[in-house]
Amino acid sequence: MKQIIELNQPTQETYKLFFGDHGGMLRVDQVDYPVIMNTFKKMFSDVWSWTVVDFKADIIGWGKIDEQGQRIFLLNNGYQTVMDSGVVNIYNYLAMIATNTETKLGYQYIAQNESIHAGSYSYGLSQMFGSEAEAKINIVYEDEFIQNRMTNEIDFSDELINSVIIQGEENREAVFKAIVATYVLEHIKFPFSFFTTWTINRIYDNAINGFSQLLKLIAQDELDGHVPMNKNVLRILKREARQGFNDVWDEQFVYDYVRKVAEDEKKWSAYLLKEGELPGYNTNINNNFIEYQADKALIDLGLKPIYKAEKTDTIDWFNSYRRIKNQNSALQEVSNISYNKGIVQNDILANLDKLKKVANL
Repeated sequence: MKQIIELNQPTQETYKLFFGDHGGMLRVDQVDYPVIMNTFKKMFSDVWSWTVVDFKADIIGWGKIDEQGQRIFLLNNGYQTVMDSGVVNIYNYLAMIATNTETKLGYQYIAQNESIHAGSYSYGLSQMFGSEAEAKINIVYEDEFIQNRMTNEIDFSDELINSVIIQGEENREAVFKAIVATYVLEHIKFPFSFFTTWTINRIYDNAINGFSQLLKLIAQDELDGHVPMNKNVLRILKREARQGFNDVWDEQFVYDYVRKVAEDEKKWSAYLLKEGELPGYNTNINNNFIEYQADKALIDLGLKPIYKAEKTDTIDWFNSYRRIKNQNSALQEVSNISYNKGIVQNDILANLDKLKKVANL
């Protein structure tokens, strides 16, 4: 059985992302992959908590959203809550078997980060609905589509957990597939969820602007931190023979899995739209968004796109909307969030009178 810390100095050849041996010491004086360390530093500099956003205006704004819009929002939020909760464990196990300092640090931080994300959804609902929040959150136990939507990730995470319990290089394929599944989750499913909430907010005249700002913080973590982390890990495992993953790095699996997730997301979109389409949120727009994200996931790994989806004005709006202007501080957005000595308040409170008038129309 391996010791928690080994004091025999390891050789450079054993410094691998997984199934290597750093001796158990986390040493940032020896960085094998600056691209991974820089991603970790970027994520670590953007620390925030769910209490930084004010949801008071959303309480009033909720009344501006019709039943269909409310249903879409709650289903979308329910899925995000349960999936973020599950992905915490995936990252914890990846951190456990990582034997490269910056990879272990990155995955440990992401696991904590995902815990904040999972908690923030239910926190936001509790701020908006008070004692009625529990019924809103419990939609995850009642809706079969939500539960089926995360089957793939659960299956691959189970394989990963077994590979951790029974450690050994023979489990490299399980590690590879778990990383791919998580990478695709955060490259396709999560962005479509962000897009859904932001579009509902836009359609209904900024009715849930607080929640939308919360998702900007989450999206920056996911798309500027988690996705690059997994992308770089996968690219390193593919190109460097010493990592020992060449024989399990299955390009066809990546293509097949990306296509499956994209097609499943189209079904999810159809389910959300079963009561009818909305301005800016319809089958054509949603499918294009999903296909574009699927292609981007492949291109970022150096692979060819499947769909060759067009970059539409909707994609440009999404990329522009999600950007927090000051990238050095994830909590500072000029138009909606002000950041001062760690205290963040949502400027939408200044529009409370306007929202009240609209809600009473």
